[in-house]
Amino acid sequence: PVGLEGMTIQMLEFLSTVLLNSDVQSLVYEMLSPFLTMITGYMLVTSDQEDLWVRDPNQFVADDEDESNLHSIRNAALNVFESMVDIYEEEAVETLLRIVEELLLKGGDCQVNSVDLAELIQGGQPKQIQCSLREYFHFTSDESQRWKFRELSSMIIGSLSDKIIEMVEGGELPIDINILIDEIILKDLSSDSQFLIGRSFWTAG
Repeated sequence: PVGLEGMTIQMLEFLSTVLLNSDVQSLVYEMLSPFLTMITGYMLVTSDQEDLWVRDPNQFVADDEDESNLHSIRNAALNVFESMVDIYEEEAVETLLRIVEELLLKGGDCQVNSVDLAELIQGGQPKQIQCSLREYFHFTSDESQRWKFRELSSMIIGSLSDKIIEMVEGGELPIDINILIDEIILKDLSSDSQFLIGRSFWTAG
């Protein structure tokens, strides 16, 4: 990729590299929530991606799995997420789950309910998100666009599912997996959006 997309990918790849430095890790830890929130802002489906997926639905999932698409903004951002989960473990996962909650709120309205993180994260009161997604995402009243927030929330959960399950089974992350399944996968399977249905199957797989 060239232009702005290529520069963004290079920036995200650079972040993955500098996170190996212990001094950088300490700095990022102090602003973990806004840092992860900022990166999430680069991952929403673009109009060009949506147009491509409408013309070729098979490309929807292929974009995430095809080796030829490893250098995409979304996959570069997911690599940063995975690095941060490896470094900060349950604190990074809990922060990402709270970001997922805001994505569900943005994509929900009356159609679906958002995850209640007071129930989801059972070990005490959730920390406040220091930097809201609203600083990075423009709220849209166009319901035809709100599926993008739910799609991204499902993608984040699906990409980190192995780590989430591992941490839950190890007692490091006190969450109820059934709530995640009910609120994201099962509800999106009954959606009117073919993209949400497809993403739900991908996440469940």
